[in-house]
Amino acid sequence: MAIWDTASWQLVTDPIGGGGQIVLASYSLDGRWLVTVSSEGKIVFRDPETLQPDGGPLVGNTDAVTGFSHGPFFTLDGDYMITTADGQGRLWNLTERTQIGAPFPNVPGPIAAASVTGQVLATFTTESVIIWDLDISRWFDIACAAAGRNLDFDEWAQFGPTGQAHEPTCDQWPAAKE
Repeated sequence: MAIWDTASWQLVTDPIGGGGQIVLASYSLDGRWLVTVSSEGKIVFRDPETLQPDGGPLVGNTDAVTGFSHGPFFTLDGDYMITTADGQGRLWNLTERTQIGAPFPNVPGPIAAASVTGQVLATFTTESVIIWDLDISRWFDIACAAAGRNLDFDEWAQFGPTGQAHEPTCDQWPAAKE
């Protein structure tokens, strides 16, 4: 990563300190986040102004990140980010710095690709392309239509909002019983 001082047009050497080698970097569209990836695959959140580390790492990110999804890797609202590791896309809640759900299935080779708005993700299987709707506000409607019922307690624990008590997800179906 190189940064130029536009007042003097001088190269600012070692802007991150410690001589670390950054191979990928991206700002969220709203300017809240600057995320860098080192040559070892370590993700660091940085203050967009000072470039200094800002906050903790992604919780549970054990695989080296091999890249961000093609296109913006942040959702349009800047609340979520998509990374790729071991050829699979992962969706992260940036406020909590936690992964949402399991990695998106993807065959080795092509890296998952996000739309320009960050609201759609494409992954690849040996037979087809899968298009994922990343508009979080629509997920309960999609789940209700697919399942024809409310999420049960195990499904809520796996797919529901982190740290929130189970509640009905579909107004048109009876609530799940414990």
